[in-house]
Amino acid sequence: MNEKFIDIIISHIQNHPQAEVVDIYKLLYQVANGPRHLFAAGMDFDELFRQWESAENFDEPAFEKISADGRLVRAHFAPLKKMGIPFEVVRNALIITAESYRPKPELLIEWWRELGELINIRVIPLSKAQYEALDEEFQQWGFVAKHHSEIFKKTYKPAYIVSLTELYDKNLNE
Repeated sequence: MNEKFIDIIISHIQNHPQAEVVDIYKLLYQVANGPRHLFAAGMDFDELFRQWESAENFDEPAFEKISADGRLVRAHFAPLKKMGIPFEVVRNALIITAESYRPKPELLIEWWRELGELINIRVIPLSKAQYEALDEEFQQWGFVAKHHSEIFKKTYKPAYIVSLTELYDKNLNE
């Protein structure tokens, strides 16, 4: 794992001190796979619109960089709405990203192992027991998409999509 990506993980934990191992796994999963899994699971755009309409966490930045190159972001709904970005732009960014982002599942496996090492040597301040339990689950079922932890959902009310940041440039420059 490169140093810049470790910095992203540490920053994510600093910005979300209630984050658990599964929340960091979700971050790794999103960077490795983009949003394509949402479509494989039957993307519900009505539900996405409901999330957009009810988004209320204005403490998040509009764009939270999640990849080392900064191109892949979590685009947070509440600040985007506040900026006047229409839902259609966000929906289209999700679709285009899912179609164009090339998954790298081999990196997810590598990053997951490295995360375990960083937890063991206490570079990443997360629960070793949580990591081991999740790792055992992955050994049995594979590296699948996971939801945020209950504490993360309750504390931070996440409402975002994973998308390529350049897909918003035109709207931000108008």
